[in-house]
Amino acid sequence: KRTVLMLCILMFGLSTTGMAISFNNGSPQSYPVCKSSTNSINSLLSATDATGLTFTWTVTSSPANGTLTGFPSSASSGTSISPVGTNYIPTPGYIGTDAFTIQVSNGTSSVTTTINVIVNPTPTISSVSPNVGLPLTAISITGTNFNSTPANNIVYFGTTRASVVTASATSLSVTVPNDAIYAPV
Repeated sequence: KRTVLMLCILMFGLSTTGMAISFNNGSPQSYPVCKSSTNSINSLLSATDATGLTFTWTVTSSPANGTLTGFPSSASSGTSISPVGTNYIPTPGYIGTDAFTIQVSNGTSSVTTTINVIVNPTPTISSVSPNVGLPLTAISITGTNFNSTPANNIVYFGTTRASVVTASATSLSVTVPNDAIYAPV
């Protein structure tokens, strides 16, 4: 009986199941950005493992139509960690698709994620109606170069992100957030 118990401890007590590092957002990932802008990718590179070891992020495949900054990057403190200071910058004036691959390692295991970037023209706003609204008020924003997928448009009321309900290339329907403060859109 003692021998069997020791074998079970050896077989199951040192298991590495669940110890593998992983990107919190999986792979591949989509990332819409505006042309001629600097875009933080720290949250896209957030990774988790159960070891608490230092993570190191490196570029394994560079973008063809932009540059990455802040690599290699290392961070440690807990089991879910994001790098600091990593950015994607599209080539000035470029509009279209791009992609790059990042590897994160904890010294014992590693994993990669591919980021598929959509570089969009810079949106312009021609009107906001009504120009003042209480929380949960529907606001219409008209302009150019909006993305037709609501989730790919980002609108803030002051420092609070709003929910984009519907979208087309020339208009957005947005709901004023509950905790919005009086500030420009």
